[in-house]
Amino acid sequence: MKIELKNVTKKFGKEYALKEADLSLSPGKIYGLTGPNGSGKSTILKLITGLSFPDSGSVLIGGRPAARKETKNIAYLTELDMFYDPFRVKDMIHFYETQFSDFRINKAWDLLKDMKIDGDKKIGKLSK
Repeated sequence: MKIELKNVTKKFGKEYALKEADLSLSPGKIYGLTGPNGSGKSTILKLITGLSFPDSGSVLIGGRPAARKETKNIAYLTELDMFYDPFRVKDMIHFYETQFSDFRINKAWDLLKDMKIDGDKKIGKLSK
């Protein structure tokens, strides 16, 4: 699916994260976003995943405006921990099962086994 940012501006307070940015990503390719801190890399990813919205311009996924329900085929792993600290690995698996209609719990258990991760281990004790 083609991903496009057209004339996108995003501000946080008085600071621009992006100013009139244009970007076009074609399907079937691997891209990397590089740049110094504050250059808009994380902002672009949040806009593409529908976690944030532009102040002006448009973000399109397959020609449709980016929104959480439109981006179910896009994964984004933030640098921030977004887990509940007291949760154990198996608690998170059950939580995700309730949140994503296409979540495959058997696949999750298989991955835990393959990666030798203890389902009783607290999320906060795992490395990223």
